[in-house]
Amino acid sequence: MANCGHQCYKCENFNKYYTNDGVRFQKTKFGYCRANKNNVTVHDSCEKFAYGHRSNFRLDSLINARLNNLLTEISVLREFIEEETRDKNL
Repeated sequence: MANCGHQCYKCENFNKYYTNDGVRFQKTKFGYCRANKNNVTVHDSCEKFAYGHRSNFRLDSLINARLNNLLTEISVLREFIEEETRDKNL
């Protein structure tokens, strides 16, 4: 990999590998580069470096799905309450 001054651990395309020691997860000095589609160390660098904070897409999608479910449940409850109050007013 070319040395252009940016190290992989700062790149948004880098996913660090972890090991489980039985009690907790430990960081390793290796990871996967999504841009080059290969394994790299944290101190490698390349021309496809992309600085910045990447959102955790999987977490974001789980949160959005859960919020959608909660909003749907709230809407159903609201409709039920409105229907009950209409029936009482008649």
